[in-house]
Amino acid sequence: TQHEKIIRGCALALAMTMFRREEEAESLIQQMLLDKDPILRYGACFCIALAYVGTSQNAAIRRLLHISVSDVSDDVRRAAVMSLGFVLCNVPDQLPGVVKLLSESYNPHVRYAA
Repeated sequence: TQHEKIIRGCALALAMTMFRREEEAESLIQQMLLDKDPILRYGACFCIALAYVGTSQNAAIRRLLHISVSDVSDDVRRAAVMSLGFVLCNVPDQLPGVVKLLSESYNPHVRYAA
């Protein structure tokens, strides 16, 4: 619906405002991840991706991997796997090893993103 598109746009706009802010973004990321609305959790994945883009930070990778296997929403899981690419973009040789098991997932959304 129109309402969902507006929420998704706002969530992605919040993510973009956190570009390369790492620790400053943590409180917003935590708030968005704890929300019951899957669209905001989707935005949280991209918030992690943009805050930690190219850093290969283990905490961000661990958090995204956890989301990619545990969230109830397929959209959020897919966003988490795609976000791994942003975080690991400075070491492209490591990415296949990280997403190898995800590419064999039973969930088609996760497989697609990997």
